[in-house]
Amino acid sequence: MSSRRRKQEVREMSARACAKLEEERRPYSEIYELLKNGTDEELVARIDRAVAEGSDIMHHLDKYRYALIHTAALENRPAAFVPLLRAGFTVDGREFDGKGTPLHIAANCGSAEAAKELIRLGADVNARGFDDKAPLHCAACYTKETDDKNSARRGSRPARERRVPPRARQLVRHEARPAPLFNPHRRRKRQPPAAVRLHARLQRPTRPGD
Repeated sequence: MSSRRRKQEVREMSARACAKLEEERRPYSEIYELLKNGTDEELVARIDRAVAEGSDIMHHLDKYRYALIHTAALENRPAAFVPLLRAGFTVDGREFDGKGTPLHIAANCGSAEAAKELIRLGADVNARGFDDKAPLHCAACYTKETDDKNSARRGSRPARERRVPPRARQLVRHEARPAPLFNPHRRRKRQPPAAVRLHARLQRPTRPGD
């Protein structure tokens, strides 16, 4: 078999594998888009149809390594939890790196409706996640600044701005950094010897009147 023929077969095999992978990922991609922009009725119907078809929607992740149940918590879509649990997800399922549960994500992003639904479904309110924090700690640390960052990341509208005095808001956003401490061991710039400095001074062009 010639090298050209072998390369052609490899390209065809790669194209078939990519097409098969894309076909397997299509139900996940459609549900993901509905989580972002669809209605609750469309979302629930699409998840139920994926379950009826036997599609694998549990083992696909987005670019932030979130599964669908974590994306539902991030996007504040409480209607998606019950059908996702029927699909095989767990209410306390960890992220890819094992740090946070859906309740951690909902509390960290200010998704109040999603957090209430997760607690109603039996989520562990004492589970440890980000930096060994419980969901309550994440909710206590939630501020508008973190919500704006999360909203910008997922491309949605930020939450209503809190009534914070302008000066206090400015101090929070532009926190003054402390001045660096004096380091006695820092290497100072070496000065040239006195003879070199004198020679350089003598080489300077003299002006009239000097």
